Amino acid sequence: MHEAIVCVASNTDEWEVLIEAFKARVVGEVDATATFSPIYSTLSITDGITPYNNMVGRILCSMGFEELNGLMKQWEGEAGRIPRSKSVPLDIDIVIFDGRVVRPRDYSQEYFLSGYRALDHDRSRREI
Repeated sequence: MHEAIVCVASNTDEWEVLIEAFKARVVGEVDATATFSPIYSTLSITDGITPYNNMVGRILCSMGFEELNGLMKQWEGEAGRIPRSKSVPLDIDIVIFDGRVVRPRDYSQEYFLSGYRALDHDRSRREI
């Protein structure tokens, strides 16, 4: 099994429905034991003004990085995500995979760290 720590964000009015739908989809289709941080707000690191609603999740699955990442990007598209658009219905990034930081920029940002700290670290299968 592989462990993925994902960061999820939305800056649209439908953020709550979209993030809850993501959680339900993960639990229903990928990992019934997935855990998630509470949802919390941060400001955009790009403009410092746009509010984002964020969440971090721990997913255990048999998929490798590329397959899981492809699925997450597919789900973004299905939620209406358009690359380089300022409107972000759903942004899903794998930040840590099998104990390795694969997105160092995200890993160092408060929008990830707040949720990551809130996860139940005793359930982690690997040390970071």
